[in-house]
Amino acid sequence: MNNVRPWQLLPIEEPRLYDPSEKEPDYFYKNVIKPLINDMIIMMNNGLTIDKHQVEALRDTIDNVLNTVRETFRSNKIIQEFQKDLYKIKYKEYIEECKSKCKTLEEFIPKEFKESNIVHRTYLINTILDKENLPEYKLDKWTINDIKKLLTIEDIQKVRLVLNKSFSELETYINDAMRNLAKDKMIIYNKSRLDDKIANVQFNDLVPEFNAGSSKQKIELFNYLDIEPISLTDSGQPQWNRANIETLLDMTSEDNKDLIEVLQAIIDFSYSAIIRNNFLESFDKNIIDNILYGNIKLLGTLSARPTSSNPNLLQLPSTGSIYAKPLKKCIVAPEGYMIWTIDFSALEERVLANLSKDKNKCSIFLNDLDSHCFNALGYFSDEIGKHIELVNKLEVDAKTFKKAIDNGNDELKAIRQKSKPINFKLNYLGMADSDKGGFITQEIYDAYHNTLYKEVGNFREEMKGIAKRQGYVHLGLGFRLYVDDIDKQFRSVFNAYGGQFWSILTLIAINELHYRLKENNLIDNIKVNATIYDAIYGIVKKDSETIKWLNDNIVEIMTKDFLKNQIVKNEANLEIGTSWSSLIELQNNTSIEDIDKILKEI
Repeated sequence: MNNVRPWQLLPIEEPRLYDPSEKEPDYFYKNVIKPLINDMIIMMNNGLTIDKHQVEALRDTIDNVLNTVRETFRSNKIIQEFQKDLYKIKYKEYIEECKSKCKTLEEFIPKEFKESNIVHRTYLINTILDKENLPEYKLDKWTINDIKKLLTIEDIQKVRLVLNKSFSELETYINDAMRNLAKDKMIIYNKSRLDDKIANVQFNDLVPEFNAGSSKQKIELFNYLDIEPISLTDSGQPQWNRANIETLLDMTSEDNKDLIEVLQAIIDFSYSAIIRNNFLESFDKNIIDNILYGNIKLLGTLSARPTSSNPNLLQLPSTGSIYAKPLKKCIVAPEGYMIWTIDFSALEERVLANLSKDKNKCSIFLNDLDSHCFNALGYFSDEIGKHIELVNKLEVDAKTFKKAIDNGNDELKAIRQKSKPINFKLNYLGMADSDKGGFITQEIYDAYHNTLYKEVGNFREEMKGIAKRQGYVHLGLGFRLYVDDIDKQFRSVFNAYGGQFWSILTLIAINELHYRLKENNLIDNIKVNATIYDAIYGIVKKDSETIKWLNDNIVEIMTKDFLKNQIVKNEANLEIGTSWSSLIELQNNTSIEDIDKILKEI
């Protein structure tokens, strides 16, 4: 068994039916991971060819993007309304904070009256004058001589008592005088901490420009928009990292242009830091003779996916990002070679269809249906029926629906579009949320789980039960994912069980390709230098026969069944080009003549 290549282990029994690690605890390591170690070393040694001119252009792009992001936040209606409402809240909080720093009257009342203190004496004389209805004689400072002069003008008994130091008879006046003194001191003290601060506070003092790098501001924004978090931190706080923002963007209707603008700006901001700290730093430090040498870690994630560093290729910007093309332009083919890449088509969805055996999930692939049209029929059949004649057979109606859209029916196109965020959220175990301002009604939720994909729901519950009973789930090929609390970990465990683990097929394909390259003396003609999730990247000699060999072999390798009695087959198409940003797809079994034509066009 030790000489068997991982690819030869396929197809396997369903993971829930058979776990080879029960007999051989080290089965996964011995038969899958150990053979892959050399493949990782080969990829790291091959490295990525970098165009330094494009790297400098990428630096300029960062500055331009950050300026654009700032302007977007300043002009976006959602951000403006959010900040206006936030200012009202912050202003009230600011006033309360200022008040909390103020002192009370009692804190300023002197512990005792001091007859030698000219301030105390002044307040006492002025208090007496107020009570005697003689305020016109009040002074800012009362000396003994001033008191004597006053008595020559007005013979005021209480003032004479002050001059004679008969303070025991002036207790009430002294108390009032000290309270007046305390009041004036309090006003002066509190004015600088309350009135002056409130009068001078500016909008930007309380609500600075929106900072997409601030977790606090993002939490405040999405709370304001009443958007539930995709996930929580270990401490229970909403987690709005880039991955979750991208998920939310996929879930957002096209009609909500202002929110889409905000989400995309947050993503662009996030990638700015990633591009600078991850990719540019790696380009500057780890390039030797225009080759970037990074690191790959097998079993880098709980679902057995590999991770990478210097740079972390898992942080490659998504296709919709403003950085996608500028960054991919940096990774080019060396002279005499072409870039090649291939990825599994909808691998996770195909895996889920096969594992759950859900009739409708399988039907989408088997009948080449548009999944969004298919799902929209489950939610909005009455609305769709106003535009096309339905026969109440999902497979047939989905094709009619899609054909009408392709023929230019904008009303149906809008219905399909509004089903997208629903599908995405429900795929990620979302709940009915229309009572919270969301778009998933209880009827839509029930339609998804009870009509469209009932077997998927049953499959999820079965997996959950297995995890509770065993304390682990067998993902496949003897790999077990142990679970402490399935209720808390359900989403991540299910995503691993329902598809993510099967990215291992990408690594198995790389291993098999390396074996065949060695057998056919093509090691120098075709190289693998990176893998990201379900995709493989490499370089190939700019030669039609070599490209033909690669296309025929890599497609065969990747489309081999991974399960016995597999219902939905895997699909993959090879692409070639001069850089990661400029690629042309080849059809399976493309002829040498057609490849020659493509090479002349590139």
